[in-house]
Amino acid sequence: MHLTRESEYALLGIAYLAEARGDAPVSIAEIARMRELPAHFLSKIFQKLARAGLVIGGRGRGRGYKLGRPPSEIRMREILEAVEGEECMKGCFFWQGYCGDANPCPLHHRMRDLHEQIRELMDEVTLAEYLEGADHVEVRPPV
Repeated sequence: MHLTRESEYALLGIAYLAEARGDAPVSIAEIARMRELPAHFLSKIFQKLARAGLVIGGRGRGRGYKLGRPPSEIRMREILEAVEGEECMKGCFFWQGYCGDANPCPLHHRMRDLHEQIRELMDEVTLAEYLEGADHVEVRPPV
């Protein structure tokens, strides 16, 4: 399992949307500014989140994004898979890109159960639960 900076930015951005007051769309520029993220990269990430139905993009003068569903109905697994792809929680911890069913590493078969547990956990944890857990600006490591 390997998560990229893209997943980190997706979580920071969608968390900002969930915490935003009101039903008005929020611009990528505002999210980027408030979370100190690169706007162009964040825009590409939000396109993926929109294709997955996790956010809705506004059109016209008030364009921006808002959540596609309440935070209690959005699963962490959905967010991660929208950004990283469905295989993101199946990869080897030790030999990313090399290990697989056809070419297993020495721990491949023992790790399969752990991968399933991680997928189940990410399916259980909602965006609402994630929001309860931390200050999302401060969890980022210093640059």
